[in-house]
Amino acid sequence: MSGSVEAATVLAVLQLHAEYGSRMDGGDPEGLARLFTEDGVFSFEETDTIGWAALADFARASPVGIHVSGAPTVEAGPDATVLTRCNFVFVSPENRRITTGWYVDTLVPGGDGLLFARRRAELRGRMDL
Repeated sequence: MSGSVEAATVLAVLQLHAEYGSRMDGGDPEGLARLFTEDGVFSFEETDTIGWAALADFARASPVGIHVSGAPTVEAGPDATVLTRCNFVFVSPENRRITTGWYVDTLVPGGDGLLFARRRAELRGRMDL
């Protein structure tokens, strides 16, 4: 960790990451979108999805499955941002596929804690079941 952060910030990161998985996998596309800033960006396979409406549409169109995230690294970034990185596994019975990778996040203060300003999914592997 290059920039130290307080325990409350780490807890806010863990809460945000948990909410992301719960809302994405629980069929709450609008709730998922509200975990981002109004102009927040989700980058996946060289495509940027920007803003609440587009993020909700992305969540609606995503395959059914479950996201499992590892413990994130957390460091202080510039201008009150928080930078995180965690590995993930996504299992989709709908597509009969397991996808692995990294989430790389830029978080900003907002709402009752932190919001995603940018979340980038870096895919590392896929395996068909």
